Amino acid sequence: EDINFPVLFVAVPVESTKSQQNQNKSKVIFPIVPSTMWKIALVALVALYAHHGLATEVPVPRFTIDLDAPANVRFHEVTDHFRSMAPELLAQINKLLPEQVQSIVLDAAEDFMKRLHPDHDAEMRAFAASWNISVGYIVAANLLYDFSAACTSIVMQDANNTIYHGRNLDYSFGGLLRNLTYIGDFQRGGKTIYTLTTYGGYLGALTGIRHHSFSMSMDERNQGSIVENVLLALFDKKARPVGFLLRETFDTPDITFQGAVKKLSDTQLIAPAYIILGGVNPGEGAIITRSQLKAVDVYHLDLSSNRWYVLETNYDHWKPPPKSDDRRDPAEKVLNAAGRAEAGFALLQKVLNTPPVLNSHTTYTALMSAAHPEDYKSWVQRI
Repeated sequence: EDINFPVLFVAVPVESTKSQQNQNKSKVIFPIVPSTMWKIALVALVALYAHHGLATEVPVPRFTIDLDAPANVRFHEVTDHFRSMAPELLAQINKLLPEQVQSIVLDAAEDFMKRLHPDHDAEMRAFAASWNISVGYIVAANLLYDFSAACTSIVMQDANNTIYHGRNLDYSFGGLLRNLTYIGDFQRGGKTIYTLTTYGGYLGALTGIRHHSFSMSMDERNQGSIVENVLLALFDKKARPVGFLLRETFDTPDITFQGAVKKLSDTQLIAPAYIILGGVNPGEGAIITRSQLKAVDVYHLDLSSNRWYVLETNYDHWKPPPKSDDRRDPAEKVLNAAGRAEAGFALLQKVLNTPPVLNSHTTYTALMSAAHPEDYKSWVQRI
């Protein structure tokens, strides 16, 4: 069935306009305008696409990772599946990191990997060998994922006290990452211990659940440039890579929500971050605002204050977000209009599909509840 959607105009003084290709017998016309107006036009276009269901939700591959297998072979299905993407990954690293910085990363990679868990060292080497690239580029990719994410994470508690967790993960190089996205079920003794949505070549954790224990997502806390943070990560030997710490937390036997909050609050990191956690019991939801040394704030669900959800969008929750990147207010507007009575996966998906929470940089959406791991869902967003 044809969709007839309106013509979009941005009315500003300009010298000329550019017509886009016809879609479904309608036109979207963009003027050539200053960068600020482009942002307005982009938000309007995303809203238009979302309204007409044109933001396509694409299923992602799912793999089982056997943690009982040797570390250098447990990801073989993943490395084989995404091998053809290696040249594009290298090209993206070349765009993001100056040649001099790449040289430093390649030289320092071996020393950096000595600070990792031996399994993670072996896993990274396995990806490098399978993709026929230097392990230094795998190190660079893993650090870039930790430092360059723009994200939205929400934890909520419904009227039956079930905890739900949802997130969008945004990157400026989303085109590449959409093609590297997969779900991994990490097993021991044939039983899935934790499930992650992640990227081929990335060995840390950014989004996932430890079954029947907690859900977790990580949002970047922008403190310094990508290059500065990469160099600090390589040479600050006391600090831990954020994504690898999160994966170690998922892999910690018998760890609870409270144990995860403590571990992730106290361990020194290579970069500031927001770590968002949901548990399995009432009140178990928190945003940990991290400096490199420690937590500077832990913001919990609190029904006594009618705080039935916590929301993080890359800015300290006690400060207003910048007008140039305000995803918080549109998300809160949808949440507050719905109320706790509507809390659940449907409301999370509605919020995460609301522009500009959903935007042209969104790579994937994930919906999860640690109490109900069978309901774990994640998909790529293509706009």
